[in-house]
Amino acid sequence: MSGRAASNPMRTATVFALVLVFLAVALGGQAVGDAAVQSAEKGSVTQSAGRAGFAYLTGLRTYAAAVLWNSIDPIMDTYFRGKPFDENRFMLPIISAVVALDPHFTQAYSVGTWIIARNGKLQPALDLARRGVENNPNSGTCRVAYAQLLQTMDKDLPAAHKQAAAALGDHVTWDGTQDASDGLRSVLAIMRAAKDEDGIAKAKEAIKRADAAWPQDDTP
Repeated sequence: MSGRAASNPMRTATVFALVLVFLAVALGGQAVGDAAVQSAEKGSVTQSAGRAGFAYLTGLRTYAAAVLWNSIDPIMDTYFRGKPFDENRFMLPIISAVVALDPHFTQAYSVGTWIIARNGKLQPALDLARRGVENNPNSGTCRVAYAQLLQTMDKDLPAAHKQAAAALGDHVTWDGTQDASDGLRSVLAIMRAAKDEDGIAKAKEAIKRADAAWPQDDTP
């Protein structure tokens, strides 16, 4: 193994350790902020300070989640390109931390779900995918990840169809138009498997819209 290849996991581990320290501090600070909010009867100044502290710490947690994700994103794109997905287990502790820091970080759910599932842990994968949907009900990314898992591994087509139908809702958002285009094709496959003609028609129309928007919205 080259020095460069070896340094990537080491660098990721260092970043992970630093963010865990930050998380401990942030969670401790959040507890203080929560206590301040709960003691709001003592005065409006205390209440305002508690709320401001909570909002500030929430912002820090979201930032920490982004830093953690960015620490593994280049590795996913380069060093581990072409490797079987189930060999990327090293990412699971980081993904768990990202989800804990920011429950609305949708990519962490979709990636983590499949790493866990392909390592033979179906129920934990289903649990993570379900949490993604519960925390992000309007995320097409989370809906499709859950639907694919239900269809291909849990063999529960009715449940997969329900999630796929929800991914066609009016208020659904995606992590970019490429994600929408790919995800909607998975929705179409599930609709075909369920023989839902109305769902098939809706998925095809949604794919056309996503494909038309892709060159304008996403950077090549």
